[in-house]
Amino acid sequence: MHVHYQSKPVRTVITNEKDATIMRQLASKEHRYTVNAMWAHPEFRRELLTKVRGEIEKECQSLCSNKNPSLFRRSSGEDLISFSENKCETELKKKAPVFHKCLQAATICRETRKKMDSGQKQCNTSSAITMAASVLLKRRCSQMCAQAYRFSVGVMWHSGAKKQVRKCAHIFL
Repeated sequence: MHVHYQSKPVRTVITNEKDATIMRQLASKEHRYTVNAMWAHPEFRRELLTKVRGEIEKECQSLCSNKNPSLFRRSSGEDLISFSENKCETELKKKAPVFHKCLQAATICRETRKKMDSGQKQCNTSSAITMAASVLLKRRCSQMCAQAYRFSVGVMWHSGAKKQVRKCAHIFL
């Protein structure tokens, strides 16, 4: 393999077959196969996982930030009334795409995802994704509690504690 640096060209002989496969696929611009070959290589896989973890950490930090508060952080009465799982999922897609893809992958099996991608099947996973995100983000930052508040009020309401819910609603409002 020849690599041209600004200072001088360098010739390197690659002896490891996995590395050689990766370099051939990079040179031929077969990115999908390059990624698959890198994923099969233990050292590259470890580095890729570290990179993905770092991205998810940045995205979660952004969601938990006070500067641009997430819907999961807003717990006023009006915010709880207008809380929507679809809005939360849209926010996750926008602010935390890697985190959202991880939750989506855990929520939907491969066959269902293929049918959804081809348009054959509709599957609403908003409630599962937003509940999982809420639990994980609340573990990271205790102020990320809007989903938990909303859920607890719903449980109280449906279990017959309507007077108690009305009393709590005055606290939120």
